[in-house]
Amino acid sequence: MKKVFALLGILVISVIPLAAASCGPGGLSASLGEQFTLPIGQTIAIKGTDLKITFEEVNGDSRCATGNTCVWEGVAKCRGIIDYAGDKNIIIFTITGSGVTDQSLAHGFTASYTLEPYPVAGQTIAHGDYYLLMTVTRE
Repeated sequence: MKKVFALLGILVISVIPLAAASCGPGGLSASLGEQFTLPIGQTIAIKGTDLKITFEEVNGDSRCATGNTCVWEGVAKCRGIIDYAGDKNIIIFTITGSGVTDQSLAHGFTASYTLEPYPVAGQTIAHGDYYLLMTVTRE
């Protein structure tokens, strides 16, 4: 029994640093024109630029759930931070229905994005399950 707990302890001690390294600040990066997933609470650096984007929270999600009939497609609003060379500004990402939205960020950058997962009738999305599916380009 002691061997099982010892092995479990070694496993936990080995896994925690790996998990922290993959989720740590500055750990996510993507190239211009590359589609990436930005989980809520995370920051991504755009390679070869001074741009970082943080997805802070979902302020509301009233998109028409799959399986429902709606007279309005709904909207989701997400709060983020755009950091260009240390100059940080709040940004609101607005997603209408199920489509992809294009939005100017600053300094000639544009983001195309959508919010996932898309709502399904009768199911609740946990706050931590949201992520932005995004591509950043430069004009």
